[in-house]
Order: sequence, then C-alpha cells, then structure tokens
Amino acid sequence: MAPKLNCVRLELNYPLYASDFDPRDASRLVVGGGGGSSRFGATNKITVLHLSPDDDDIQVAGELQFSSDDDSVMSLAVGPVMVLDVKGKGVKGAKGAKGTKGVKGVKGAKGTKGAKGVEEPQETFAVLAGVNENTVSADENNHLRVLAVTPEVSRSKATKDDSEPSSETIKVSIRQCAQKRTFENADANAYQRLLRVKGHFAAAASAMGSHHEHSVMKLVNGRPANCVNPVTKEDIEDLDLWALDADNLQLVYCYRDRLEMTNFNLDTLEAPKPLVVYNCKDDGFAFRAVRYLTSHFALCVGNLPRRSGVVIQAYRLPLADKKGSLAKLAIKARISRNISATALAVTSLTPGCDCMDNNTQEGDAQFIIAIAGSDSSIHLFTLEYRKHHPLHLLSHLKPLCTLENVFDGANISGLSFSTFVHPTTHMRVQSVRLASTALTGAVAVHTIPLKKAMDWNLDRDKGPARAIRYSVAMRSRLPSSWPLLTTLALIFLLMAIVWQGVMEVYGQREPIIFAQRFLPSWHGTLRAPDGLPGIFSHKGVVSHEDERSRFMSKILGDAPLVEPAGRVIVFESSDEYSSADGEQQQPSNIRADLHDEAVHGPAQTWEQLGEEQKVIWRQRLREAGAWTQGMGESVFKGILFGQIAGAIGNAVAA
Repeated sequence: MAPKLNCVRLELNYPLYASDFDPRDASRLVVGGGGGSSRFGATNKITVLHLSPDDDDIQVAGELQFSSDDDSVMSLAVGPVMVLDVKGKGVKGAKGAKGTKGVKGVKGAKGTKGAKGVEEPQETFAVLAGVNENTVSADENNHLRVLAVTPEVSRSKATKDDSEPSSETIKVSIRQCAQKRTFENADANAYQRLLRVKGHFAAAASAMGSHHEHSVMKLVNGRPANCVNPVTKEDIEDLDLWALDADNLQLVYCYRDRLEMTNFNLDTLEAPKPLVVYNCKDDGFAFRAVRYLTSHFALCVGNLPRRSGVVIQAYRLPLADKKGSLAKLAIKARISRNISATALAVTSLTPGCDCMDNNTQEGDAQFIIAIAGSDSSIHLFTLEYRKHHPLHLLSHLKPLCTLENVFDGANISGLSFSTFVHPTTHMRVQSVRLASTALTGAVAVHTIPLKKAMDWNLDRDKGPARAIRYSVAMRSRLPSSWPLLTTLALIFLLMAIVWQGVMEVYGQREPIIFAQRFLPSWHGTLRAPDGLPGIFSHKGVVSHEDERSRFMSKILGDAPLVEPAGRVIVFESSDEYSSADGEQQQPSNIRADLHDEAVHGPAQTWEQLGEEQKVIWRQRLREAGAWTQGMGESVFKGILFGQIAGAIGNAVAA
C-alpha cells in the first residue's frame, strides 16, 4: 500500500496550464492559465499562492488579471530578484487589467481592532510568462511578459483584552514591468509553449506556428537582454538549460525521436549548430520531457505506443566540443501501466551537486522524480547520484510511491518541485513540496518528508568525517517479485493437480483427489482390465498372472467371458458355431470359450498334449498374435486345448 503524503488543495476559477515554485521561498507558488482570448470564457490570470509552514493551508496571496483580448498563460517560470528604480515607480498592468501603483511605502494591512498594522516590505522577484498579445494579427506579438512580484507581510498586534490574538497576513503585489517579443517570426497560430529559467538565463520555445523557433536569453534585472533565436524544422517537445558561467550556457532539448544539445555564448549572439546526442527511432518510444540532473547527466521520459507505458532513461551527456559523440544510457526504468506521461519534474536534495561550479565538494546526492500520467496519477521515483572525482555515477532508480487519481480523472497540466535549501540547523523535520495543477483549476500540493543521511565514505583528512545530507524519509523499493512467484507457484500447483488426476484415471497413482468421480458415468475407466498393467506401467517386470491375462485378452478380444465353475478351452474353428450359452459366433481361427464336451469335444491340458500338437499350437497362437516366445509356456497352465486340424491330419496319415 502506498504511503499517504500530506496534501492541501485549492480550487481556482480558471484553467491552469503552468506552475513554478519560488526557488528562494518554498512557501510561495505561482500558477497561471485562463480561458484564452474571449470576453465570455474564464479569465486569464497569474496567481501567487502562499503555503502555511505546517502544510495545512494554502491561500491566495495575490493575482494579476490580463486583458480578455489576450491569450491565456501557457507557460511561466519564477526568475531572479529584481532591483526597482529609486522612485519605486510601478508599471501599469497589461491592457485591460487594473494597474498597480509602485512600491513607495507599501500600505500596511489593517490591524485588528485596537491594534496598528505593521508593514514589512520584502525583496521583489521576477516572474516570466508566455502570454500571446491581442495584437498578434498585426505581427506585434510581445508574448514574453515580465512581472514584478513584491511580497508584503503585515502583522497585527493582539487586542488589549486578548480577545483576538496577533496574526500575520502575507500578500503580494503583482505588476507587469516589461514585455518582449523573442521569436523573430510572428504567427497568429504560434504561442510560447515552453519556458525555463535557471539563474540569470532563460529559454523559451514556440509551438503550433509555421516557423519552429526557440530562444535563449540572458536576464538583466529580471528582463530579457541578449537573445539568440535558432530555427528548427519541427516543434520541440521539451527543453532545459544549464549555466556554464556568466555568459555561457548549455541547452538540451528533445524532439519525439531524438535528443539534441547546444552550447550558447550570449556575448556573440550566434546560433551554433546543434549536436544530436541520441536517437530513439529504433527504441520503440517517443520523447516527452527532458531535465538536467547535473552537468553530466540528463533525464528523459518517453511514451510507448498506444499508451502502453512510460520509459524513464538517464543519459550521460558527451562533451559539447567532441563532435560525433553520443549520449550513453546510464540507467533506466519503466512504468508498466496503460498510461502516457504528461509532465515531468525533478529536484535535488543536495544543494551544490548540480550548481554552476562543477568543482564543488564531492559527495552523494538524491534526486526525486515526479511523472504525471494521463490517468491523473503521479509516479514518484528516487535516483542516487555519486560524485567521486573524476567519477560521476547514477544508481538505484527506484519507485517511491504512486499518487492515484489526484484530480479525480482530470488531466494534470503541470508539475513543479520546491527548491530544497540546506538548513543551518537540523532540529526541525525537513520536507520538499510537490505542486500539481489540473485543467479544472485545481491545485494540489503534496509534502514529502525528508531525513538526514550520512556519507561515511568521505576522508577525514579532506574535510568533515561525516557530511550531513538529506534523502527521502520513505524507502524506495523495486517492484516486488512476490506477485510473479505467487503466480508461478499457482500454475505449478494447478499442473500438479491435473497430472495427479490423469494418473489416477489411468490407474497409475493412488487416489488422492479422486479424479474418477469427476468423470461422467458413461465414461468408465481408462485403466486396463483388472489384473493388467496400465499403459504407463513399467514393462521390465511382469508377473505370471499378468502374462496369462494378456494372453487371454488377446484371444477373447472385446467378447465378454463370464467365468463360472467351468474351465476355459482354446480351440481352432473355421465354421460358424454355437457357444455354450447358445450365442452364434462368427468364423475365426482361434477361439476361447467355456468347455462343453458336447459342443467342443474332448480337450486336454497343455501337459497332456503331445509334442507335435504343442508345436502346432504355438505356431497358430503366434500367427493369431495371441502369444509370443517371451511369454513362455506357463501362460497355458490351467487352460484346455481342443483338437487341432494339423495334428489330426498327421495322425491319420501315419
């Protein structure tokens, strides 16, 4: 049974398409969406949500509504901290939305009765969003919006009579401070589907247009500055970026059938030729999402045909300056369910292992991977990363848990993890948050508890004896083998029961399950006649009674013979005759019947026969297939033999 994670939910009044946590504050979540350019549908908004420290409440801290002529918010990302001008003058909101005044002394929240509000302004940060402008038809689509978000924390003192205790209200003011067109080719059908921000770099990609573009830009005070616009032959499925230094970055992006990588220098503003590092045409799946793990590894998620499952693969990336090098598969896993992946989110629990400086302290790290399925489920995995210079290894890609039916069957439109900040003290229980959004306007935030993990393999001479890091408190497990073993055991047991039943029916085993009672009454038994061995018996040792019974059965054939007090006679006959019970018999050479002297004439035992008669009888019985040399003559004891024609003729001639 999957462990239960603490979850808080909130319903908004517009469809949600994108979400992102503030990397500096895990309690601040930004979501966006809308109903598109329509005056009668849902509004187009960006909402900032605040999560309580105990993860038991989520509330709206502020929101910005765009014009009904603008398109919905299709992508967003939280950017770096912004520095406002000296006057603190704000910029009016988007056309059709109410402008917000600047930050010249943020107005304190109204205190409770008998108390005065206390205002504490905090630093402003940027939020980048992809919103098509209402002038897109005029080739002036400034689709990239830059919003300035300023938190305002207002505390109210308790009343004198303590009728109302002190409280804290967290609100934010949101205003649009810039908008820019980063795609060179304007198209009324194109929109900014992808947007990723890391540090002071950002990357965006278009979709549904006649020109397939993606742009890479540097952010100066939260606003896009230097921009490079490569053109591709098809739309990009997903992308991610990695900062190399202050002016250089690496971009990895995937199409449905291949993975490409490019290094950009934003000083030269040149679009270098991409490097194809992996091709999955022959692997039977299509890429859906990609994320950097470290500068050496990228994680990709692919969908199998006809929603038959999801493939998770991590690749070791080649060096960009080595042309012709390909990415190598480092580790893989699979979700064997009838789903397809719709979103991907990855976070590291060890700050510094994936930072810009590649020469950071060596140590282990754990990544949490979240994959949204088309059945409204979220699959969580953990991945271990080991960095021991110069080795970088990935291991133990294991399932953590599965969150079933998160939004009651509604499609999950986005996933995002909060950034885990290493605490200065280790007294409190640490956690990381996972936010998911749905097209129905629902927001769900799950809390994943963490625990301290020790790295015992660090050298004491090179640093602390034990480096404290964090990992998921729950235990990741590979899929259990018990269902397979149980199924195989049941199959083996069923086959054993069937075999025992067959052997009982053939009389080769002692009755245990009494299979004979399950046969119809007319079926009888499959065993040989009483006293005769079954068809599966060992033929090496045969008793005298068995040989005699076999001899008699071959003479009698299918004719029944009820043996009263009389004795059996074997005789030769070529004409139709009447047996002792009066039944008419058909002509045959060798026959057996109950001895009746009036019918069969005189008879003799085998010992009373002459040697010549014995030779003739042995020959006739052998020709009739009733006797073989291996049976011996002991089978003739107790049987009477009638006169045989050959012996009589020889006697007359003599």
